[in-house]
Amino acid sequence: MSENTGAIVNYSASIFVIHDYFIDSDSTVGVDTTYRTEYFGRSTYTPKGGCEMDVTERKNRVVMGAWALIKEIETLASQQKDLWPLVPWYALRAYVWTCRKGDKRYEIAFRKGIWSIEDSWDSDYYKVAIDCATGALCTSLASEDIVFTRYLLRCAFADDLDANWVINHLRKEVDILGPSEVNERRFQILAKKFGITGVFDRAIADLACEERRRARECGRATE
Repeated sequence: MSENTGAIVNYSASIFVIHDYFIDSDSTVGVDTTYRTEYFGRSTYTPKGGCEMDVTERKNRVVMGAWALIKEIETLASQQKDLWPLVPWYALRAYVWTCRKGDKRYEIAFRKGIWSIEDSWDSDYYKVAIDCATGALCTSLASEDIVFTRYLLRCAFADDLDANWVINHLRKEVDILGPSEVNERRFQILAKKFGITGVFDRAIADLACEERRRARECGRATE
């Protein structure tokens, strides 16, 4: 797994403008309903025995609803910013106690300081995560913002947007297996190696990462 703790992209509310053509230039929230008219023509539909329905307008309402949901998810994550820094420490303990056979997200959490949202998994990686240092949403995607928003909407029902739920889940992983002096020693070694303290500090974690990099370089130099 990559040692690069900086390879994450943080997103703020301002990034969730799902391309300019969805947003009215005269409003920070309103949707520009002329977008589809200008490029594709307004879409309408008249069901049997019913009145004409403006499909374009209704589609724009869906977009506005999605936008509002994304803002709510972002707010939910950021308002728990005092809890997310506890997650890497508990994730490392769960990783050790499960003998590295637990959830892949445990290792990501203590190595990179991010908690990956399970519902965002696709093909090879978790596409949506939370920066444990700040509570900000982040992603491994190096593509358009619209792609990130699609994955984010998939996470609306995820339990692990709740930091308390995540911490309790990780604690149970350890409690079920019970105390172990061997695991405790292993935990302390790894905590020092990756700069994991009770409250995650990215500066400390980055310093530990740099020390590991230098150690590897010294090792190669002496070979």
